[in-house]
Amino acid sequence: MDFFQHQEKAKKNTFRLIMLFFCAVVGIVVVVYILVAWLNAFAMKGNEFQQQDLWNPVLFVGVTFFTLLVIGLGTLYKSMQLKSGGGSYVAESLGGRLIEPGSNDPNKQKILHVVEEMAIAAGIPAPSVYLLDQEEGINAFAAGYSPGDAIIGVTRGCIEQLNRDELQGVIAHEFSHILNGDMRLNIRLIGLLFGILALGLIGYYTMRSAVFARGGSRQQSRGTLAILALGIGLTAIGFVGTFFGHLIKAAVSRQREFLADASAVQFTRNPEGVGNALKKIRDYAFGSKVASPHAAEVSHMFFSKGILSGMAGMFATHPPIEERIRRVLSLEKGEVKKGPPPKPAVTAAPAGASLMATMGRPNVEQIQYAKTLVGNLPGSIKGAIRDSFGARAVIYGLLLSKEPEIRKMQLDALAGQSYMGVYRELNRMLQDIEQIEVTTRIPLIDMSMPAFKMLSKNEYRVFRENIKWLIHADKKIDLFEWVLEKVLVQHLDDRFSGAKKRHGTEQIKDHMRSCRFLLETLSHVGHKDSQNYEKALEKSLKHIEIPAESLKPLKGMKHSQLNQAIDDVALLAPQEKKKILEACLVCMEYDKVITVYEAELFRAIGDAIGCPVPLILPSK
Repeated sequence: MDFFQHQEKAKKNTFRLIMLFFCAVVGIVVVVYILVAWLNAFAMKGNEFQQQDLWNPVLFVGVTFFTLLVIGLGTLYKSMQLKSGGGSYVAESLGGRLIEPGSNDPNKQKILHVVEEMAIAAGIPAPSVYLLDQEEGINAFAAGYSPGDAIIGVTRGCIEQLNRDELQGVIAHEFSHILNGDMRLNIRLIGLLFGILALGLIGYYTMRSAVFARGGSRQQSRGTLAILALGIGLTAIGFVGTFFGHLIKAAVSRQREFLADASAVQFTRNPEGVGNALKKIRDYAFGSKVASPHAAEVSHMFFSKGILSGMAGMFATHPPIEERIRRVLSLEKGEVKKGPPPKPAVTAAPAGASLMATMGRPNVEQIQYAKTLVGNLPGSIKGAIRDSFGARAVIYGLLLSKEPEIRKMQLDALAGQSYMGVYRELNRMLQDIEQIEVTTRIPLIDMSMPAFKMLSKNEYRVFRENIKWLIHADKKIDLFEWVLEKVLVQHLDDRFSGAKKRHGTEQIKDHMRSCRFLLETLSHVGHKDSQNYEKALEKSLKHIEIPAESLKPLKGMKHSQLNQAIDDVALLAPQEKKKILEACLVCMEYDKVITVYEAELFRAIGDAIGCPVPLILPSK
């Protein structure tokens, strides 16, 4: 199953989740009505009420409305909290604290490096990492709505008890949840189930009010008893909601854990990494337990079960650990090629099918190459991109013109328009920034994302305005400038504006003009002579069954049209997006060489339509 099939399956799982939630709500409405109808009849007639007194259409409508209102408001309240805070809200509710990107703690550096390498290989921004430093159990989780706003949470036991290979296996497991669409489903599940549990909270406070109410006449005493019984009943229904909640979480979680384990082995080509991590959990005194009072709320998100479950595993969100160990260690271990790969200025991709196969499933060669890229960065740059001042300075430096007059104008403007700390960092690192290889530019942006996410809204506004000004300072936009802005905007504008992009369902035939323009632009970037341009474009158009018509080369890249084309392609269904990206690869690979500029444009297209493009390896 590839990345796009996982996206389709995630949509189906969301529908399944909604249906299970609907069934739970119907069941709860019925139980609440029976309880209220019985108590109403008792309060009105005492023990003399008849069976027919239990059916009251007006009461049924009122109870249904009240129950749906409570569940709806509870779900809306929690969902709004989650949308505003995203994965960070989940981590902080568990007691997690953000690991500062520039931390000098060896254990913290270890986890940050592992996450960075995995993100660069997968072609997504590096997630921020939160440490649950009060948790001694070995556990981890991924949370967020999309790869661009994902976070990784790890317990103190996880980073202290696991070696690098084991930690890499656990993080690869969590990246599988990020890339397969599981993470989005998991965070939605929290919001839906909170609404069901809200009835229990209302029952608790109703019961308390009845306990402290004073009795009066016999009728009043009977009413107080009815209110007390209602509180007890709603509290019990809260437990019913918990029962349904655990069943729903178990129904949508267990098989995905097996899949994530297998994906982690594919990523790292090291079954012992995940397998030994699971063994340590099995043999460790604290196991994978998470002591936070909110652990039950997010139990389905953990690497291993964070809370105890009864009913012979009926409520278990994770398969038995022995079975997971057996399955992981039974996977065949492949040969891992060792040694750093070469670093040419022009990259050559593997066969298109091979690159598409690693979309959402980076392989060990890509992870190793990502590690090499990070290791070869100048020390000043490597430290700077993990700091909010330094990261902004590096981006500004990448956008400085090569022409002395324009460059001086840009630096003079930044002295007044940027924060002084950022400007000082830029001047300190100018020489090192100029030495950055073109193949490293996009990975640098990915590594900088955790630092950018630490900006305030005002700091981001200034950063965004400065980027736009630097790009337009020379009255023209080159390809890298467009790509840089597109990648940053894609992942940061949503975070600071709160907007969320909807999933597409449309077909290529609905946007043939935009699809064609996208391929025309890619062919223009990669094939300068008209003959190769025409043949590459014709072959790529044929792949998605679009008529070739006139194949005259573009005279230049029209950015407004390109932006509109990408916005249209983002509306396509997952399998249609797959066809478009395959067509892009057909176009790029026509001359057997993929230039850095083609690779950067391909990455920007993938980001913009919600398909992470894995790191393209250099030619061997």
